[in-house]
Amino acid sequence: MKRLLMLILAIFLVGCSTPDDNANENEQDLEIESLNTDSPQESTEEDDTKEPAEEKVVFPDSQAFEDYLALLIPIFADMGELAQYYEEARMASANAIISDWDFANIIAIELIPAWGSLLTEIEAIRPDREFRETHEKLNRMVSVNIQGMLEIVAAVEQEDTSKITTANQLLTEARQLEREVLYALEDFAEEYGVSLYEDKTF
Repeated sequence: MKRLLMLILAIFLVGCSTPDDNANENEQDLEIESLNTDSPQESTEEDDTKEPAEEKVVFPDSQAFEDYLALLIPIFADMGELAQYYEEARMASANAIISDWDFANIIAIELIPAWGSLLTEIEAIRPDREFRETHEKLNRMVSVNIQGMLEIVAAVEQEDTSKITTANQLLTEARQLEREVLYALEDFAEEYGVSLYEDKTF
């Protein structure tokens, strides 16, 4: 299955711990050989101490989750690009490379319509019952993100700094919803034995 390549706003750094391959190295030296290999009693005792074979983990059918992810992958990819574009424009405005008006125009003319199109795509998806709560959070996240950007535009147009405060609150809420969606997808992936990432260095 094609794996999830982009996370929602591309702000997460996923750390993957690597197990120590040598953690049990010394345990291999603890095996004691029997001094009397002809003794059936000792042989029986040795057999009794053998650890049972590790049971294979059986995951539930993952097809519904994989189908859901397949619908989200292109949307998440577009979200990552829009988030990067927003951040580049924001930094350009903060460093006086472009004016606040230019920044507001980028948001109003390019970013908000693009996010609106993604919202339409998200609303058109009808996930299985198990994934509906997570999908509603994704829907809500995009809606709140758009509201935050609208407040930024209004703040510049009206020269109202209080709207910047409102915008920051909305964008903070959107990031919180973003995290909740990500954590839910990670939980589903673990439950169904599906990898969300192309590799462990993402």
